[in-house]
Amino acid sequence: MPVVIALLAHTDIDVRIQSVAVIKNYGPDAQQAVPALAAMVVEGDADFRLAVIQAIEAVGRSARPALPAVAANLKHANPQVRTASARALGRFGGLADETLAALDAASDDTSSEVRLAISEAITRIRAGSR
Repeated sequence: MPVVIALLAHTDIDVRIQSVAVIKNYGPDAQQAVPALAAMVVEGDADFRLAVIQAIEAVGRSARPALPAVAANLKHANPQVRTASARALGRFGGLADETLAALDAASDDTSSEVRLAISEAITRIRAGSR
């Protein structure tokens, strides 16, 4: 895993994308990659951010420290990134309770799909926090 994590900083975007895919495939066993994923989810183009969000989801519970960075993407220009971010936060349920303020702030999004994803995420997080 350390080699894959090191490749996340490679200058070639294709190498970085492949490294993210490998981490996604490791799932929960890739918890060592969470700090790097948290830093990366707020950089790059929409496709790259979507891949990193999926990798964070695949890591699961131990990716909780990355959730504020995922929530930062609720302000991204691309509605697909905003939707994916909201859905990812919702999938973490109560573990994402610290992101409720960001979700609430973004709940008036111009995209109906994003608004729906945010609403569903808020419901899941609140249900999981009980």
